Amino acid sequence: MCAEKHNPTPAEMSHRLVEQSLAALDAGVPGEAVSHFEQALGFQHGNPDACYYLARALNVAGSTVLARRTLALARTGCRLFFTPMAVAGPIRQSTLVAPTSQMLTAKCGAAIC
Repeated sequence: MCAEKHNPTPAEMSHRLVEQSLAALDAGVPGEAVSHFEQALGFQHGNPDACYYLARALNVAGSTVLARRTLALARTGCRLFFTPMAVAGPIRQSTLVAPTSQMLTAKCGAAIC
């Protein structure tokens, strides 16, 4: 009998994307890693691993200011990404003009930026 198909939860999708991101970071492709980490945060807004490693990927890519801002969010457990009615799902590509900088500006304001 065939195994029953399983639709992954948002947390599982986020975890898979973090794993892909780490592989890209290890392979020396930080831009790809950043993209996957941002997608992981789209599925699970408060994923602390995605926040922390996004900061590392940004640092490797040379975006040290964004890396510091993202790390500050990771240190607080990414609680600023939680919303009462957060909708899980991937970040739409059409909204990714400058996703990390927009996300940090919108979520943290000048307090930690």
